[in-house]
Amino acid sequence: MIAGVVSFDGIAPDVLAAASIRGTRAHGWTEWFDEDEHPDSMPSMDGIEGYCEAYVEFLSDSGFVCKSKEQVVVSKRYRYAGTYDRFGMLDGRPTVLDIKCVAAMSSATGMQTAGYALALSPIASHQEFDRVAIRLRPDGKYRLHRYTDPQDYHNWLACVRITHWKLAHGMAQLEN
Repeated sequence: MIAGVVSFDGIAPDVLAAASIRGTRAHGWTEWFDEDEHPDSMPSMDGIEGYCEAYVEFLSDSGFVCKSKEQVVVSKRYRYAGTYDRFGMLDGRPTVLDIKCVAAMSSATGMQTAGYALALSPIASHQEFDRVAIRLRPDGKYRLHRYTDPQDYHNWLACVRITHWKLAHGMAQLEN
């Protein structure tokens, strides 16, 4: 993140690359699963079986109903865009859901989900959406994280502002 909230300094490049591949594959599988595709088109689960099992368990336990997935949202007001993992209903409430396949959750995830909620609600109150993340684990278990801190919205917008400032002053560049 250009604002400097998340840093991967000190993590070996091969570890980051492996984590990226694992996360991309697990996200692809969960997206396939949510589309209810035919079993003959199922992506390979080699090396990500536990993450896939954890996602299925989460859906079974929570009753989450996916309404849309991997959707780009844009905030013209604040000049940013992002792609949320899932939007749906959880506990009878509209919910932004982020899927993580990480060893530990980042404290920045609350801000990330706030950014999605703000972009989803240019007119309505962003507080009408619940914000959650699920951390899928390789042992087939998951952990649900709920984000309720109203400061997440202010902190997200502060990061957006810092990012725009860095871009305007040549201190950062957007990735292609």
